[in-house]
Amino acid sequence: MNAQQKLKFVANQLGIDTLTEGQGTTRNVYHELANPAAANSSLNFFQNVGQAAAFRRNITENRFQVNEALLVESISVYRKLADGTISPVLGMAVADLIIGNQTVLKDIPLTQIVTQGNTAKGAENAVFYLAPLVGIVIPPQVEFSIRINFELSQGTAENVPFIGCELYGTGALLNLKTSL
Repeated sequence: MNAQQKLKFVANQLGIDTLTEGQGTTRNVYHELANPAAANSSLNFFQNVGQAAAFRRNITENRFQVNEALLVESISVYRKLADGTISPVLGMAVADLIIGNQTVLKDIPLTQIVTQGNTAKGAENAVFYLAPLVGIVIPPQVEFSIRINFELSQGTAENVPFIGCELYGTGALLNLKTSL
């Protein structure tokens, strides 16, 4: 089953027959939070995404609109340095993906992942790839968040002001198919 078929299958199971009328797309959503600068810390990404500054996120709610969805194919976590460059997190980072009130991925290591077909990028960027074997669908109108626990301090708040998380995959966007 390819990504589009999986999105359609989940939509049909949820009784959403209009999702197929949307625009298919490659989609990513990200959220950056202030670095707690402490070992054994935990961050909850996307939970209060609407409160973040516009350039620290690319969505305003932690749920998609009607006829929008995302089949998550990869999860990445990164440090945003004071000069704006991106670097991998330090030490172990372990994530839980919560959709609705269900934990759908639990204790997934996001650091130093080596994956099929993209070993260099995976190791350098702390990316966990769910595709091509499986993908997790975030359906329309269902809240989602990611809780990430960090083993080590990610640096001082002055040198590393933000820690970010990105979800990437195949999506569906609302498409009215009309001009306003």
